[in-house]
Amino acid sequence: MSKRCHGKEFTVVDIPPGYTHQITNTGDGELVTLFWASEMFNPDKPDTWFMPV
Repeated sequence: MSKRCHGKEFTVVDIPPGYTHQITNTGDGELVTLFWASEMFNPDKPDTWFMPV
């Protein structure tokens, strides 16, 4: 699945927990992303792993 965003329109992309994803700026302008998490990050018990996309 892919989601294209453009211009000055704000877009919400909801990525479910455990879903492998990638965010790529394909335009010439600045890409601003904001992330929200439902719990505090615990560096002793990380919940994120790198996977090639």
